[in-house]
Amino acid sequence: KQWYQRRVRAHKSHPTPNIYTGSILTERKSHFQAHVSRVSCKKDIDNTMRTLLKNPKIAGATHNIMAYRYVNESGTLAQDYDDDGEAKAGGRLLELIDLMNVENLMVVVTRWYGGVLLGPARFKCINNIAKTTIIESGFHGNQADASKKKKKKK
Repeated sequence: KQWYQRRVRAHKSHPTPNIYTGSILTERKSHFQAHVSRVSCKKDIDNTMRTLLKNPKIAGATHNIMAYRYVNESGTLAQDYDDDGEAKAGGRLLELIDLMNVENLMVVVTRWYGGVLLGPARFKCINNIAKTTIIESGFHGNQADASKKKKKKK
């Protein structure tokens, strides 16, 4: 687990967001690691992916599954995902973000294939490591606290 920030050649008025990297989950020789970042626009998403892929270990992974969800300047919810060859994994990751009710978040789960087919268990690994990292990073807790305050006011 670590917080780190790398700067890439990006527009000076649009710095690369901080990226929280969680611990590694190992399941039958495959390794999974999640990375979480706050995002508020498409440039944040591009800069975050570019920053992650500068790391040769992440760039060389079998899959970098990504999902994001943010409220844009006009107040519209923008969300999307990328499976990166791991069929249906990105959609499930986006569904997790939706169920956790977090916004302005991007999560990337890196998978290094270990030679053993996991079947449907791979989705459980991807979602578990993503959920754990979102909670550890403080994204989920901060929004949960905000919603509790709103409920108390009613």
